[in-house]
Amino acid sequence: MTMKKLSMLFAIAIILCSCSSSFQVTGNEMTPNVDYKQYKTFKFIKVEPSNLMPPLNMDYVAIVQNTMKDRMAERGFVYASDTTVPDLLINLGFMVEKKTAADDVTSPAEAYFLGDMDYSWTISPKQSSLAGNQRTYKQGIILFDIVDKNKKSLLWRGSVTSELGERINEAQRETNLIIAVNQLFSVFPGTNK
Repeated sequence: MTMKKLSMLFAIAIILCSCSSSFQVTGNEMTPNVDYKQYKTFKFIKVEPSNLMPPLNMDYVAIVQNTMKDRMAERGFVYASDTTVPDLLINLGFMVEKKTAADDVTSPAEAYFLGDMDYSWTISPKQSSLAGNQRTYKQGIILFDIVDKNKKSLLWRGSVTSELGERINEAQRETNLIIAVNQLFSVFPGTNK
């Protein structure tokens, strides 16, 4: 990953940690006819601490991952131990889009995932241009990819979005991350029960 991309990822993470607490599920893309009962275990694609820049740190990643572990366990999936090869991999990503309040168009955006993307995907960022003197703002997006490890294919991509607002305190950042993950998992189609 280039230094420019790493710098952008860190800036995005800083902004995402300053999100307001109003989240909306904006992505729920899935491979059709997936039988999630065939999958038993999952694991996160490894996040390298060297890819993180303050204030995004492994504590924030742990909050998101622990919340995801709880939601996956509720659906019957088991977190794979260090010696177990998982059936599913989960990758975490961040994105920022410039938006306008009037016509809600987006500027070019690129997602920055924290783990290697050694799997196929066909989802591309939206592209358009911003209009005149309308109110523009930044929208933060947290993305989750759930991947079939053996086939190296994307099964589900979900995203949750919030307008990026004023800086908030540490406790609210943590709460917002938990709210965002919980809201996103309300539409995850997979269950192993």
